[in-house]
Amino acid sequence: MIAMYQKIKAERLKKELTQEELAEKILVSRQTISNWENQRAIPTTDNIILLSQLFDLPVDYFYSENEVMDSEYLSKRVRKNRLFEMQDLKLWNLALIILLVIALLIPYSAPIALSMIFTWKNKITPKQFKRAAALIIVIVSFDISAMLIVFLYFVGYK
Repeated sequence: MIAMYQKIKAERLKKELTQEELAEKILVSRQTISNWENQRAIPTTDNIILLSQLFDLPVDYFYSENEVMDSEYLSKRVRKNRLFEMQDLKLWNLALIILLVIALLIPYSAPIALSMIFTWKNKITPKQFKRAAALIIVIVSFDISAMLIVFLYFVGYK
Protein backbone atom coordinates (compact mmCIF):
# COMPACT_ATOMS: atom_id res chain seq x y z
CA MET A 1 0.00 0.00 0.00
CA ILE A 2 1.34 3.43 -0.96
CA ALA A 3 1.69 5.99 1.84
CA MET A 4 0.34 9.52 1.64
CA TYR A 5 3.72 11.15 1.13
CA GLN A 6 4.44 8.82 -1.81
CA LYS A 7 1.04 9.55 -3.36
CA ILE A 8 1.57 13.30 -3.15
CA LYS A 9 4.95 13.05 -4.83
CA ALA A 10 3.69 10.62 -7.49
CA GLU A 11 0.72 12.84 -8.38
CA ARG A 12 2.93 15.94 -8.48
CA LEU A 13 5.32 14.20 -10.86
CA LYS A 14 2.43 12.93 -13.02
CA LYS A 15 1.33 16.55 -13.49
CA GLU A 16 4.97 17.47 -14.17
CA LEU A 17 4.98 20.06 -11.40
CA THR A 18 7.94 21.13 -9.32
CA GLN A 19 7.52 21.45 -5.58
CA GLU A 20 7.55 25.23 -6.06
CA GLU A 21 4.79 25.12 -8.69
CA LEU A 22 2.60 22.85 -6.57
CA ALA A 23 3.18 25.07 -3.55
CA GLU A 24 2.05 28.15 -5.50
CA LYS A 25 -1.11 26.39 -6.70
CA ILE A 26 -2.27 25.47 -3.19
CA LEU A 27 -0.82 28.54 -1.45
CA VAL A 28 1.79 26.90 0.77
CA SER A 29 5.56 27.16 0.82
CA ARG A 30 7.88 24.92 -1.18
CA GLN A 31 9.33 23.78 2.14
CA THR A 32 5.88 22.54 3.17
CA ILE A 33 5.62 20.36 0.06
CA SER A 34 9.12 19.04 0.73
CA ASN A 35 8.17 18.24 4.32
CA TRP A 36 5.10 16.32 3.16
CA GLU A 37 7.06 14.33 0.61
CA ASN A 38 9.82 13.51 3.12
CA GLN A 39 7.42 12.51 5.92
CA ARG A 40 8.41 15.43 8.16
CA ALA A 41 4.86 16.80 8.18
CA ILE A 42 1.33 15.76 7.26
CA PRO A 43 -0.96 17.98 5.18
CA THR A 44 -3.98 19.46 6.91
CA THR A 45 -7.44 18.35 5.87
CA ASP A 46 -7.87 21.60 3.94
CA ASN A 47 -4.64 20.97 2.04
CA ILE A 48 -5.68 17.38 1.28
CA ILE A 49 -8.90 18.77 -0.20
CA LEU A 50 -6.93 21.25 -2.31
CA LEU A 51 -4.60 18.50 -3.50
CA SER A 52 -7.51 16.24 -4.41
CA GLN A 53 -9.13 19.05 -6.40
CA LEU A 54 -5.89 19.91 -8.16
CA PHE A 55 -5.15 16.30 -9.06
CA ASP A 56 -8.82 15.43 -9.80
CA LEU A 57 -8.83 12.65 -7.21
CA PRO A 58 -11.18 11.76 -4.35
CA VAL A 59 -10.02 12.99 -0.95
CA ASP A 60 -9.80 9.48 0.48
CA TYR A 61 -7.24 8.55 -2.20
CA PHE A 62 -4.54 10.16 -0.07
CA TYR A 63 -5.41 8.10 3.01
CA SER A 64 -4.31 4.47 3.22
CA GLU A 65 -6.26 2.08 5.42
CA ASN A 66 -3.77 2.68 8.24
CA GLU A 67 -4.02 6.45 7.91
CA VAL A 68 -7.82 6.76 7.96
CA MET A 69 -8.86 8.61 11.08
CA ASP A 70 -11.45 6.92 13.23
CA SER A 71 -14.88 8.49 12.99
CA GLU A 72 -14.94 9.77 16.57
CA TYR A 73 -11.71 11.74 16.14
CA LEU A 74 -12.83 13.04 12.76
CA SER A 75 -16.22 14.17 14.07
CA LYS A 76 -14.55 15.95 17.01
CA ARG A 77 -12.21 17.71 14.60
CA VAL A 78 -15.08 18.72 12.31
CA ARG A 79 -17.07 20.05 15.28
CA LYS A 80 -14.04 21.98 16.50
CA ASN A 81 -13.49 23.49 13.02
CA ARG A 82 -17.16 24.47 12.80
CA LEU A 83 -16.97 26.09 16.24
CA PHE A 84 -13.95 28.15 15.17
CA GLU A 85 -15.69 29.10 11.92
CA MET A 86 -18.81 30.19 13.83
CA GLN A 87 -16.73 32.24 16.28
CA ASP A 88 -14.84 33.80 13.38
CA LEU A 89 -18.11 34.62 11.60
CA LYS A 90 -19.48 36.21 14.78
CA LEU A 91 -16.40 38.43 15.04
CA TRP A 92 -16.76 39.51 11.40
CA ASN A 93 -20.46 40.21 11.98
CA LEU A 94 -19.58 42.41 14.95
CA ALA A 95 -16.94 44.23 12.90
CA LEU A 96 -19.47 44.74 10.10
CA ILE A 97 -22.04 46.21 12.49
CA ILE A 98 -19.45 48.57 13.99
CA LEU A 99 -18.36 49.62 10.51
CA LEU A 100 -21.94 50.36 9.46
CA VAL A 101 -22.60 52.38 12.61
CA ILE A 102 -19.45 54.42 11.98
CA ALA A 103 -20.52 54.96 8.37
CA LEU A 104 -23.89 56.24 9.57
CA LEU A 105 -22.59 58.52 12.31
CA ILE A 106 -19.43 60.02 10.85
CA PRO A 107 -20.03 62.14 7.75
CA TYR A 108 -18.14 61.11 4.62
CA SER A 109 -16.75 57.91 6.17
CA ALA A 110 -19.02 55.73 4.04
CA PRO A 111 -16.61 55.46 1.05
CA ILE A 112 -13.94 54.13 3.40
CA ALA A 113 -16.46 51.70 4.86
CA LEU A 114 -17.42 50.56 1.35
CA SER A 115 -13.80 49.82 0.48
CA MET A 116 -13.41 47.88 3.75
CA ILE A 117 -16.50 45.82 2.97
CA PHE A 118 -15.01 44.84 -0.39
CA THR A 119 -11.82 43.86 1.44
CA TRP A 120 -13.88 41.69 3.81
CA LYS A 121 -15.96 40.13 1.03
CA ASN A 122 -14.56 36.64 1.64
CA LYS A 123 -14.97 36.89 5.41
CA ILE A 124 -18.73 37.54 5.50
CA THR A 125 -21.63 35.72 3.88
CA PRO A 126 -22.76 36.85 0.41
CA LYS A 127 -26.12 37.93 1.84
CA GLN A 128 -24.42 40.13 4.45
CA PHE A 129 -22.10 41.54 1.81
CA LYS A 130 -24.98 42.55 -0.47
CA ARG A 131 -26.95 44.14 2.36
CA ALA A 132 -23.96 46.01 3.78
CA ALA A 133 -22.80 47.21 0.37
CA ALA A 134 -26.32 48.42 -0.49
CA LEU A 135 -26.61 50.26 2.82
CA ILE A 136 -23.22 51.90 2.38
CA ILE A 137 -24.11 52.95 -1.17
CA VAL A 138 -27.31 54.56 0.13
CA ILE A 139 -25.30 56.35 2.83
CA VAL A 140 -22.77 57.55 0.23
CA SER A 141 -25.65 58.82 -1.91
CA PHE A 142 -27.02 60.82 1.02
CA ASP A 143 -23.56 62.17 1.80
CA ILE A 144 -23.09 63.30 -1.80
CA SER A 145 -26.59 64.81 -1.90
CA ALA A 146 -25.93 66.73 1.31
CA MET A 147 -22.62 67.96 -0.08
CA LEU A 148 -24.29 69.17 -3.27
CA ILE A 149 -27.08 70.93 -1.37
CA VAL A 150 -24.58 72.71 0.89
CA PHE A 151 -22.39 73.60 -2.07
CA LEU A 152 -25.31 74.95 -4.11
CA TYR A 153 -26.60 76.88 -1.12
CA PHE A 154 -23.31 78.68 -0.56
CA VAL A 155 -22.33 79.12 -4.21
CA GLY A 156 -25.78 79.93 -5.55
CA TYR A 157 -26.68 82.61 -3.01
CA LYS A 158 -23.68 84.97 -3.01
